Amino acid sequence: MISIIGLGSDQGDRLAEMRLALDALSRWGTGMMWSRVFRGPARGNGPMNEFLNAVLWLECPLEAPELLARLLAHETARGRTRMEGMYTSRPIDLDLLYYGDHCIDLPGLIVPHPRRLERRFVLEPLAEICPNWVDPVTGQTVGTCLDLCPDRAPLVPLTEGL
Repeated sequence: MISIIGLGSDQGDRLAEMRLALDALSRWGTGMMWSRVFRGPARGNGPMNEFLNAVLWLECPLEAPELLARLLAHETARGRTRMEGMYTSRPIDLDLLYYGDHCIDLPGLIVPHPRRLERRFVLEPLAEICPNWVDPVTGQTVGTCLDLCPDRAPLVPLTEGL
């Protein structure tokens, strides 16, 4: 199943954290491609650094709940602490954005990611690798979703990538 995963970090060696996550993800599937890394403003509560964000396309045999469990386990192993309803500084953030064209609504797992269309830091990297991907809820391409995105925060692509 094609899975699209958002990677982000605002703590520690951000690029190294993203590379470690990419290495872990490479063991769970094949057919990987990823966007450039983009630097953008912090979003959340408390003091936070600028974020680095990228998007990964992964052909993965895992079912969505198992994939999410592995993403969360990796975050925890790297020192991420989750607080309900709060966005805080974190070494790594891994979001399951899409699981093929499936729409899933289970406790703890909503796919497509419910805030994907509000976030330029998701849509811009995604449009870079698959601008014609069709969002299964809106029926619009990622390129169109990016054009309609209310988030206008500037993103800067890094010259150094994953």
